[in-house]
Amino acid sequence: MVRLLSNFVKFKKPILKQEELFQNLTWPKFDSQDLKYMTIDVDLAVQTDPRNYSTKRIVWDRHIQEPRSVY
Repeated sequence: MVRLLSNFVKFKKPILKQEELFQNLTWPKFDSQDLKYMTIDVDLAVQTDPRNYSTKRIVWDRHIQEPRSVY
C-alpha cells in the first residue's frame, strides 16, 4: 500500500510496470466512458462501473433538469 501511494505521489502513477507484487496488473487510467478503477483489497482487481453508476446516470440525466448544481 505504501508503495502504491509513494509511486502515485512521485510519478502520478501508482503502478509503474507490471510486477508480481501487484499481481501483474496495470492501474487503468480513469475514463468517464468506461469507468475502470482498481479495488485494493486482499487481492487487487480492475473493475468497471462502480456501484452501477452508469445506470444511475441515465436515470439522473432523464429526470433532473438543467440547471443543476453538484457540490
